[in-house]
Amino acid sequence: MYCNQCGAKLSDNAKFCQNCGSVVDAQPSSREGGGSSCSDDPAVATKEKKLNRGPSPRLKKLLAILGGAVVLILAIVLISNAVDGKKRTTILGTIPDPETFFGVSGDHDRYDSWYEHNIEFETEDVTKDMTDAYVDLLGSSKFPFVLDETIDHFGGGMVRYIFKYNGSQELYDAQSRQIMVEYNPGYEQVVVNIRNSGNFELVPVEPYAPESVSEENTEPAYAPDPEQAETQSGDNGMAEPELVAGPISVENKIEVPQNAVPELSAWSGGAATVDRVITKSDKLANYEVSAEVLAEYVQMLQETGFELVDEYYFSYGDTFQAWAFNCLALPEAETIEMQYDEDTRCHVCIWTSDDDEYRIDISPAFQFFDTGLRRGGAVTRETISGPSAGAGLYRMPDGSYQTSDGRLSTAVGNAMVIRDGATYTCGARWLVEDEDERLWVEDYYRNEGFFMEVPKSSLMEGDVLLMSDFVRERYYETDKESLESYNWHTPMFALAYDGIWKGPELNGRDFQALTVRVMYYQSGGEAVYYVYARTTSAEPGEVEALVAVDMSAGSGGNFGNATRLSVGDSFSLNYSGEVFGANYHVYEWTVTDGEGNVRIEGTGSKCRVEALEKGVATVKVTYEYGVDEPDILTGIVGPASKSKTQSYNFIIE
Repeated sequence: MYCNQCGAKLSDNAKFCQNCGSVVDAQPSSREGGGSSCSDDPAVATKEKKLNRGPSPRLKKLLAILGGAVVLILAIVLISNAVDGKKRTTILGTIPDPETFFGVSGDHDRYDSWYEHNIEFETEDVTKDMTDAYVDLLGSSKFPFVLDETIDHFGGGMVRYIFKYNGSQELYDAQSRQIMVEYNPGYEQVVVNIRNSGNFELVPVEPYAPESVSEENTEPAYAPDPEQAETQSGDNGMAEPELVAGPISVENKIEVPQNAVPELSAWSGGAATVDRVITKSDKLANYEVSAEVLAEYVQMLQETGFELVDEYYFSYGDTFQAWAFNCLALPEAETIEMQYDEDTRCHVCIWTSDDDEYRIDISPAFQFFDTGLRRGGAVTRETISGPSAGAGLYRMPDGSYQTSDGRLSTAVGNAMVIRDGATYTCGARWLVEDEDERLWVEDYYRNEGFFMEVPKSSLMEGDVLLMSDFVRERYYETDKESLESYNWHTPMFALAYDGIWKGPELNGRDFQALTVRVMYYQSGGEAVYYVYARTTSAEPGEVEALVAVDMSAGSGGNFGNATRLSVGDSFSLNYSGEVFGANYHVYEWTVTDGEGNVRIEGTGSKCRVEALEKGVATVKVTYEYGVDEPDILTGIVGPASKSKTQSYNFIIE
């Protein structure tokens, strides 16, 4: 039997419902097809009304508390689901679908769609070139990712590329927005690992095609006739390109200076090795070379303008030898003392104190130089190299620069780089480091770049530097931080491939040709460089660039200890150069170099610096304060105004 008021199950002889208190009729309930449980007896009806008053106040309070708790729990669940749903459904960006790009299906392994998603491919289906092309596509402007790190230290040909999300930073930390692309021939697999894959959308892309990978339009915007554009404005009043540098002949051989002493290692073709850096300022060098090769070198000197004026030989257990030469072309040049014979003065002295170890000293008036002569009588000469090395240069109406052959063009602060036939654009920086000036061009292709350093103000418009000008004995420093921290004070060039920086070494085999031509150079203004490097490696085999920089943007500071920032980063400065006891003070913060690259907000002794554009910037604070000091004439003590300044340098990447 059931109560027809609340539906509770009752015993067959129950008179009242134990659940709701209603009177129970002996007739079957409505659930069993019976009638009402109400009685016609007034006494019973009165009793029924008493029993139907509902739950007690204590029960009502308990029910209210329980109801509120249920509502609160339900609200928390709904809010949590809403937030979780927002995170899961908010599309942060798109990712090129590797399966459509590679043209093959991969094995999907979802650890958790909220955090990570792996797509694996066999290396027999996806090659290294295809992987590199996908990396280029992922890091292009079409997708919101930037290459953060390249790791290739695993051995076996494994290379890992780690990208970070470059969009809104509101919802997730940086690590949860990473994408990792790994080429691993050792495991015969290529892996595309996507974190937070539930919030990135895979979109179809064009399938891999070798002829279209990484290439951009190389058609010049304007290729004027050199004879038709000598001025900035034509007959019709319209602005025209201005020829700022005329074409040059690249057939001219590099002239050997009169004070050149043929460098032994270059002449021997590597038969002699040197253990001292050879530069124009060095006046001695130590060599390991056989007596036979050295004898040929001594003979060559006598056949090319050097006179043997003295010779020394002594053997007593050890052999002591020395040769003294004078240059016939410069008989009055400063001399040095011959080793083992102080009475003989000469321009060049070769001597030894042990077998196969020789030392060459030269007069301060001379320099070691690769004259092009080679052992066996061969002669080689460096020439100016590069497809556009001899072109003229135009300043375009918009302030950009373009070679007269129309191949290369770039805006100030940028570089156009042709790497193995593919064209890229990137930023360029010109800095002053102590007594040196430096040119940096980086990240036009993954983490590649090139770097040039020369003594400050040593270059002029029209100068051409070749590989022999940049040759060093060896490159002890092969990472970017080391290059930045050391001032060489001599011409230096380095090319980066996969994060490793290499330069032309004495007896080295990395470079076949190198040319840096200063096409335009206005001190304190703008400069344009043409750079060409040909290497012996398969990649990159050839790099050519036109680089335009604003020298005024980096001429005011030493950036050796600069603070490095990425675009979008902020940095807080706190000036602590206050003077104790100053009776008033005023702080003024200004951007003295690189205005536009940073934004500053100075309040008192503190300043917030926000990085806006790639380049360099210098922020200066002026601290004005008052002190009481005696007048130099009367001795009367009175207030005097003083000021102190401090500059902070930044490199924005």
